[in-house]
Amino acid sequence: MVEDFITRGVNGIVLAPRDDVALRAPVAEAVRRKIPMVIIDSNLQGAQPVSFVATDNFVGGQRRARHLATLLNPDFEKWLKEN
Repeated sequence: MVEDFITRGVNGIVLAPRDDVALRAPVAEAVRRKIPMVIIDSNLQGAQPVSFVATDNFVGGQRRARHLATLLNPDFEKWLKEN
């Protein structure tokens, strides 16, 4: 699919790869052809993307857990401060 985008001469490619090795060659070819490349969440080994965007799943999990606890118990934040 990425190779097809390169052949078509698209203006840019955004990828969220599941395999950090399999797309290394197509991404390198896109970069060589100066096609802007953005990789989301899982970077590629040895690739040189234009941009890499990732989330911090640990912090995201903490925030969601705190929100859920507050929904289940509105006094959770008060309890947390006291303990």
